[in-house]
Amino acid sequence: MPKVSCSIRDLHNLGFTKLNEKTGEEIVFGIISKTGTFSSCTPHFSPEEFINDTEPEHIKSVINFRLETINLKDSVISTETRVLCGSKRMKNKFRIYWFFVQPFSSLIRKMMLREIKKCILKQTFMEDYQDGATSMNRE
Repeated sequence: MPKVSCSIRDLHNLGFTKLNEKTGEEIVFGIISKTGTFSSCTPHFSPEEFINDTEPEHIKSVINFRLETINLKDSVISTETRVLCGSKRMKNKFRIYWFFVQPFSSLIRKMMLREIKKCILKQTFMEDYQDGATSMNRE
């Protein structure tokens, strides 16, 4: 069975566009759907096009990943999704869709956060290893 990839990079392949980023703090992605099920999404668009889209038959969704530093050793990674339905009809369609999709969405979100954690730990380990190797070379 092929490995399922759930990384922030994969969001682009799913139709999400990066809307904003504060390096080292937060990254925000958005998607525009023409249906209540996100089966027909607007191809990649600019952040300005996302903000200015007021089509009543569209649903806009935003997901963010936020890194909060607690102290020198600890940080918290969080994510939040917001949805704006352009009309009551689209909101009703989305409610039905979300009823079925929400459990899987939560699972994918947890997988993505786990991948982010692994990358951070690997990067920290490599930095520590390189620092240690540099110290050993000096002796």
